[in-house]
Amino acid sequence: MNDLLTPSLAAGSAEQIFVAVHVLVAFAGAYLGFLYRPALSAARAAALRTLGYVLLGLGGLGVIVGGVRFATPLPPILATIITILDVIAIAGSLYYALRVLPGAEQAAAPRGRPVRGAQAASAVRAPDGAAPTSAAAARPDASASGRRDARRAQKRRKR
Repeated sequence: MNDLLTPSLAAGSAEQIFVAVHVLVAFAGAYLGFLYRPALSAARAAALRTLGYVLLGLGGLGVIVGGVRFATPLPPILATIITILDVIAIAGSLYYALRVLPGAEQAAAPRGRPVRGAQAASAVRAPDGAAPTSAAAARPDASASGRRDARRAQKRRKR
């Protein structure tokens, strides 16, 4: 315990690895926080943006402490505390990604119109795969479908 609290200038390969890893963490945080925009969902975009800010902060703090440790005598406990914060951030990210994010994505999913074509295909076919019984059930209303479907229906009527 005394070694962790005693300031020293002896910086070895562990300190160099610490600084190099935190430089990479800071770059990854800047990318996630400011540049990367996933097109999948708004909940995932917000979570990755927040993770990017956290990584940028921890990476910057690690680089600062590691750089100052090379120049002035600092106790190694500071690097240990930052490493513990890194582990807590990783564990929190994994918990959020596995437990919280799926529920947030499901809650944020649009509840409007169904995906085009998915509803019409299930309405046209019977559950056993047989053809529909009435012609009205087979042909969806032209006003409810898209422009392309309306044009197709109009061409069928002209034949």
